[in-house]
Amino acid sequence: MTGPGTLEFRGDLGPEVVEMVEDFGHDLAIIRPGSSPNGWDDDGNQIIGQPSTQAVRGLLMPASARRRAAAASAGQGLPVPAYVAYVPFGAVDLDTPGWHLQHGGENYYPLRDAQDIGGQGICWLIELGSPGEVVQRG
Repeated sequence: MTGPGTLEFRGDLGPEVVEMVEDFGHDLAIIRPGSSPNGWDDDGNQIIGQPSTQAVRGLLMPASARRRAAAASAGQGLPVPAYVAYVPFGAVDLDTPGWHLQHGGENYYPLRDAQDIGGQGICWLIELGSPGEVVQRG
């Protein structure tokens, strides 16, 4: 959806979301893994680059009972989110997997891919596990 109505909607609502997050949000960090292994050290361990950190402003809150119930009823062993985060779309690219959020020294790992709510390019929705909870995804 990239028609003129979408662009107008994004132009009107996008700045409002950014302002709301600035006023009421949290200081978050997106942590991405270091570069791929590029050799071996003297002890025989692979050398992996340092992770990169990108500061963003977003809303982090416990997942609603409705969201938890919907995830639990989906079945098939899907994890149930404990937290959700909302991050303005233009603040960071969350299309590439392998990252996690950090807030207050706690790591929050995504349970699913980040969603562009409504496909409008306004806000990312991220479903997260409890702090430190890592869920293997197939």
